[in-house]
Amino acid sequence: MAEADSISRDPSSPTLRLLNCVAISPALLALGAAASVSAIVLIAEVASGRLEWLAANGVDGLRNVRLAFGFIALLAYLPTATLYVLRGAWRTADELRPLLRLDDASVRDQVAAIGTQPVSAFRWAGWIGVIVAMMIPLLVDLPRGEFPYGLGQPVETVWHRVATPIVGWWAARLGYLILLESRRLSNLAKGLRAIDLFDLDPLLPFARQGLRHALLLIGFISIFAVMSFFEVGLGLAAGVLSLLYLPGAFLGMLLPVRGVHHVIRREKRRRLASCRERLRALQGDDDAGLESGVTRELADLLTVRSHLEAVREWPFDVSVTARFAVYLVIPLASWAGAALVERAVDAFLG
Repeated sequence: MAEADSISRDPSSPTLRLLNCVAISPALLALGAAASVSAIVLIAEVASGRLEWLAANGVDGLRNVRLAFGFIALLAYLPTATLYVLRGAWRTADELRPLLRLDDASVRDQVAAIGTQPVSAFRWAGWIGVIVAMMIPLLVDLPRGEFPYGLGQPVETVWHRVATPIVGWWAARLGYLILLESRRLSNLAKGLRAIDLFDLDPLLPFARQGLRHALLLIGFISIFAVMSFFEVGLGLAAGVLSLLYLPGAFLGMLLPVRGVHHVIRREKRRRLASCRERLRALQGDDDAGLESGVTRELADLLTVRSHLEAVREWPFDVSVTARFAVYLVIPLASWAGAALVERAVDAFLG
């Protein structure tokens, strides 16, 4: 138990620390907060008559209202996803403990570092995200001859401008933390004790953490894909973001298992080389083939070699691969769903 307690479960961010200590699921809390804020915004729009005025003056204003709901969803999603990266890393480290050489001080230090956030680097990642996010309105509005940060903006647009840097802050921190924990888990594979090539199931925690990274990144892309329908020009920004984050989803999946992949491949090559050496030794003895015991050994070696050659070098089973394939469809489903909703709304408004 003392070893388990050596992993820090206290996030450096006050927001993450608050989410981590709530009694209910952070996902439910984020969903409830997003729904409550969205309801308040909708009630305010209806009560003030602004929603009716926007509907009477074209759909662009209504798109801005729906885009505001998208920003609310992102502001609820990104901190929660960041916390789940940390929780997943802690859980993965705990599941791998029985397989690690914890008597080695360097391995213990690597385990203790899992889930910790370097404050300075974590903060710098956020500021870089803020700068990148504030460039997005420029990409959207400048081609239309508009300056996104001018005075006299509609109230919905003001909310967009306020929320954009916050979204950038958390999106960059999420990406940074995924890369950081992926590298740590990959390096942790060097501390594994002897592995059984014919039973790779104990190594699945590496793959499950990679799958978690991919899902969390794809969730962000999916929300942004829906938002791309709510403002003219945002599709370009969504496309650029997808070019960055879809490869990020693949990297998030593969980076945590890269280290254990090298371990499996090295052990597999070592065992195959040993089989080949023994086979050559048996074949080099002209009289050995006449002995039934040696013949059986030769057959056994050929069987072992065949099984070794069939061993997969990545710790992915069928369920992990199938889930990842399903996850890749989520942004497309979100995009198609947003298109159908947009058409339905336009038809309803006449």
